[in-house]
Amino acid sequence: MPNIEIHGMPQASAEEIAKGLFNLFARNSFVDDLVVTIYPTKVMAISGSLKPFFRLVNTKDPNNQIIIDKIKIAFDVFGSIDIEYMELTAFYPK
Repeated sequence: MPNIEIHGMPQASAEEIAKGLFNLFARNSFVDDLVVTIYPTKVMAISGSLKPFFRLVNTKDPNNQIIIDKIKIAFDVFGSIDIEYMELTAFYPK
């Protein structure tokens, strides 16, 4: 289950971005398993500048690079955003 986490963005912006992410992956086979988690965090550098980012959390999956590449392309239009990838060692569905 790919989980795209959104960190450091205002709630309203994050919710709009989440909708956009679902639309971005609407034609991918994994979209029904995709979840987006919005964290109510403030992420900033020592300078005080805000540093929002996405984090993809998923088990080892060939779709991970597709997800990262599509996010990079989509958000390059609006300015770049950092993307982290954390690999899960296991996932136990209900």
